[in-house]
Amino acid sequence: MPEEMILLRNALDARKIAWYNATDNLDRSFPFMNLIIYRTKYEHGGSRWSVISGFGTFGGQDGLLELMIDNNEPIGNLTAEEVLRMMDEFSEMG
Repeated sequence: MPEEMILLRNALDARKIAWYNATDNLDRSFPFMNLIIYRTKYEHGGSRWSVISGFGTFGGQDGLLELMIDNNEPIGNLTAEEVLRMMDEFSEMG
């Protein structure tokens, strides 16, 4: 699992934000490749947050995160710290 995803999950735990693991293992579709997409989903500020990293994600090849809030346009190439900062800004706007 990418380090940034581990950092994000640990920070969500520290903030007492419930999240669930929705990781996809796509080995069945492509048996010659290890295509795991790490996915963490949670609610924050009345919105659904989805953070992914892995094959085909924006930043996944570098171990970075891609964020989508309420199924809007994805924001990629993020660190866990940047996702957390966005959460704080989102809270201040609400």
